[in-house]
Amino acid sequence: MNDSIYQAPQVELLDAERPVHKASRLRRLAANLIDTFCMSVIVLPAMYFGGLLELASTSSLSWGYSLQSGTLWAVVFLVFNGLLLVQRGQTIGKLVLSIKIVMADSSPLTLSALAIRYGVYFIGNLVPVIGPLFSIINVLFIFGEERRCLHDRAANTLVVSA
Repeated sequence: MNDSIYQAPQVELLDAERPVHKASRLRRLAANLIDTFCMSVIVLPAMYFGGLLELASTSSLSWGYSLQSGTLWAVVFLVFNGLLLVQRGQTIGKLVLSIKIVMADSSPLTLSALAIRYGVYFIGNLVPVIGPLFSIINVLFIFGEERRCLHDRAANTLVVSA
C-alpha cells in the first residue's frame, strides 16, 4: 500500500462483478414440487389419522377445515424449512436446485420479508373457496416480465441462482 496523500482512493466493486441472475420459472416450479413432496410425506398421513381427509370427503369445506389443514401445512413447512430460510434464504427444494430468496436489491433476506412472503403464500390455504383462487392468481404472476409472484412482490423479494 502506498501512503501517498495524492493517490486515488481504492474501492472494491462487488455488484459490478456479480450480476444477479433470476431463477428460471422451471427451477422455481421444480423446487416447489420437491418442497410439496417432502411436506406431503408428513402432512397427508397426519391428515388421514387426524380425520381431516375423512372430514373433507363427507362434508362441504368449512372455515374450520381450511384453518386446520392450512395451519398443518404451514407448521410442517416451517419445521422442514424454517432454519434454512432464516439462515440461507432457501427451502429444501431451493437448496437442491441451487436457488435462493433475496431482497429485491440483492441484499440478504430479512425476517420481516420472510414473514410477509410466506404469509401471502399460505393465505390461500386458510380461506375456503376464495383462497384457492387467490393462490392460483398469486403463482400466475410468475409469467410477468419480472418473474415475481404476488408473494415476491408483497415482500419485495427475488428468487435467484445461488
